[in-house]
Amino acid sequence: MLRRANNRSWIFKDLILTVVIMLPVMAYADNQKSILDQTSDNVQNEKCFARDGMSESRDYVSSSFQWENDSFLGQTDHWYTNGMKYTRTFNPDCNKGKLDDYMKSNFGDAKSVVLSSWSIGQNMYTPTNITNPDFQERDRPWTGWLYFGRDFRIFDIKELPTSGGKSYRAADNRKLEMQVGRLGEWAMQDRVQRGWHELMKAPYPAGWKNQNPGKAGIVLHFRNERELFNLDCISSSINLKARVGGMVGNVVDQFYAGMSLTFTLNPFVMDDATFLPISSFGGAKQITPTNVMNAVNTESTLNNSQENNAVNTMASGRNDNLARLRKILDEYDESTKLKVARERWYAHHATYVFLDVETRYVRYNTFLVGTLATWKPWVGDLKVGVAYKIPHCDATVRLSKVYRSPETSVLGVDSNIQRVTQASIEWDWGWIENPRLKQAAAK
Repeated sequence: MLRRANNRSWIFKDLILTVVIMLPVMAYADNQKSILDQTSDNVQNEKCFARDGMSESRDYVSSSFQWENDSFLGQTDHWYTNGMKYTRTFNPDCNKGKLDDYMKSNFGDAKSVVLSSWSIGQNMYTPTNITNPDFQERDRPWTGWLYFGRDFRIFDIKELPTSGGKSYRAADNRKLEMQVGRLGEWAMQDRVQRGWHELMKAPYPAGWKNQNPGKAGIVLHFRNERELFNLDCISSSINLKARVGGMVGNVVDQFYAGMSLTFTLNPFVMDDATFLPISSFGGAKQITPTNVMNAVNTESTLNNSQENNAVNTMASGRNDNLARLRKILDEYDESTKLKVARERWYAHHATYVFLDVETRYVRYNTFLVGTLATWKPWVGDLKVGVAYKIPHCDATVRLSKVYRSPETSVLGVDSNIQRVTQASIEWDWGWIENPRLKQAAAK
């Protein structure tokens, strides 16, 4: 009773800690800028803060929060029992450094888009019986993982001919990510689960005194994803992608291959492809249903862009002031296009249904070290879900169910299939300049 009383004193601290770690409050910068207020010397800086179509002063284009739990829509509370992750994706026009340039030059080209993100998350793992205070050597150990991640994703912009001109879509992509963090008792997952169970009047997790000792952890993750098939209809689309990848480090050491099939009802279509919505690049979540977007650019639009570029060149030869004025007006024209597209996306609604399969070969799993339980070398996941882009809002909500094959074995006896529910919400307001049109206009 004394231990439980002491644990109650941690409730508010745990909740505050969880919110601080998992849901940072997204704040806008104090100063708001307008393109017309900038001279040509400040155009690049203004681009950094105008890619949301509203001239808001923020240098990120998307953020998301994902929550995974086996007790959501289920009856279990064990093994991989909870995971939370917050991700923020930066505007590629901002914060460019040597690492961004290196990633683009070595993993992409001038027709690619490089997106960088950071994330913070926590996973927790428990044995089957969480109310047993004794050490359970025939089950998986009590442990967790608190981490900070940094990733780069390189997207190839695919250009396809259409009856009205050309269409553009974010297709093949590559991802390089590093996660660093704390394992075992250093990850503080025991305080989070105790506080949450106290608050929800759930069974008290009594065995955290047996958790694995704390240590530092690091994971390097590489993924290569290819688009195999895409079919766009009048009011729907179907997309099929395949991926391979691997993770190495002292946390997990595994290789995987998978495929994802996405059906989109009422996909977002643009009549001008100068900018592409960040939603078309997918999220930074474990499940990333492809948000198929077909942005059509007519030949006349492209020719006007080239004509404007030629006018700028002649004006520069005659009068530098006129060239500077024309450049500012071009930026204003871009801002107007972006604002119109932004308003259409804001009012848009769409439904996504997705199916995902993945097979992993596991060489090492630190979350299964410390008891008689051992990891199975081959593990498979089947994921089904639905997502909805809310109209008159930047948010998309997703709900999916994961069915995982037996992950552990104890003295030759395999564990059961585990079911985990994933819920996430993401805010997509940013827009990315189409590198193909930018390259064509520069010629």
